[in-house]
Amino acid sequence: MVDHFRAFRAATGDTTWDAARTAHQTRIADLRSTYAPSTDLLPDSAVDDAVTSGDPNKIATSYKLNGTRIPSGSEAAFFAPSPSPR
Repeated sequence: MVDHFRAFRAATGDTTWDAARTAHQTRIADLRSTYAPSTDLLPDSAVDDAVTSGDPNKIATSYKLNGTRIPSGSEAAFFAPSPSPR
């Protein structure tokens, strides 16, 4: 992902991408040191406890790109076509 930010910066000339890259790298370092100091692996997901109060039942099934929750039971975004009969 970090290289994407660099590519966006090069393509647009917008220095906002530098700030996004730096913030992303800082968050990665924080996640690794907090949750996996011995393995240096990133977790599959991270949840802000201020939002969930540590209650896993408050974690949404999915989120929109702007960070708002999509209610449980949301419809799939894509269905593959059925295979044609032979």
